[in-house]
Amino acid sequence: MNTMENTVAMMKALPETELIKVQKFTKKLIRQNENKAIDNAMGMLLPKKSARDIYHDLEVSRHQIENGQYREADTVIAELRSRYEL
Repeated sequence: MNTMENTVAMMKALPETELIKVQKFTKKLIRQNENKAIDNAMGMLLPKKSARDIYHDLEVSRHQIENGQYREADTVIAELRSRYEL
């Protein structure tokens, strides 16, 4: 038997409550794999940064926050949803 046949055979033996747990777990695995694919794609698009660059960016962002140069994430997300009709 191959993996698929073994999996189907095992699932046929499970009660409905356990099948629901398997379904939820499978959905979680699929989301994780999708997220990894997105992360990999973004990693290929974005330039690599050195530790020095990252620390510099963090320092700049701290100063921006101290000076009130930021917006709440909920506000930005709401504006993007509205703008792009999401």
